[in-house]
Amino acid sequence: MTVLGGSGRRVRLLASCAILAALVPAVALGTGSDANYEGAVVERVESDRQVALTFDEPFGTETRPILRILDRAGAESTFFGVGRELRAHPELAQAVVGRGHEIGNHSWNHREMAKTPRPGRSMRRTQRAAIAAVGITPSLFRPPLGTAGEDVVRTANRQGMTVVKWSVAATEWFLGPDQIVEHVTRDLEPGDIVMFHQVPHARDALPRILAYIEDQGWEATTVSGLLAGDG
Repeated sequence: MTVLGGSGRRVRLLASCAILAALVPAVALGTGSDANYEGAVVERVESDRQVALTFDEPFGTETRPILRILDRAGAESTFFGVGRELRAHPELAQAVVGRGHEIGNHSWNHREMAKTPRPGRSMRRTQRAAIAAVGITPSLFRPPLGTAGEDVVRTANRQGMTVVKWSVAATEWFLGPDQIVEHVTRDLEPGDIVMFHQVPHARDALPRILAYIEDQGWEATTVSGLLAGDG
């Protein structure tokens, strides 16, 4: 398994032992259609001006306010949905896609893949939930807690998905909005994949982070946009 990320730059991840234990050294990767992501775990992609914004679960009361903030900034993002939430809240998934954002697969019930007896089934159920909700089959998979062994990567690949982690985490569980803004923007660079959750602190920090991205002359895009090198 290869992790595609930065070239010697510090990777800022959630302060979770489970996630830290899953890290492996990152290597640099260019953008464009010649890039091969098969069997890879993508953390960041070299880019001149694009930053990928991502939001993990939970779909709920914060989803629409976050969408409105993204709309006002003209920003695009990828929302990684848990299958049972996509099934319970198809209208929120429809709002995400209807506003030009992207839906990714985040497993059926957010259980760590190593503790899931049949990870392939978890992925498939979520794919079906996404198809039922928005008529789209996700091409990206983010493993819960960011942990994915080679077997999980291969399983996702066989289902037509690239495994996506992140290079910058908002760490909303530990930081307030002001701290999140400082933490995310401190070393942010084009090519980074930023992970938020759909929670109040992320919502409150988001306008200032988007303003920072705009001030730098960068573009906030989806993971697929970053991988394609559209910017």
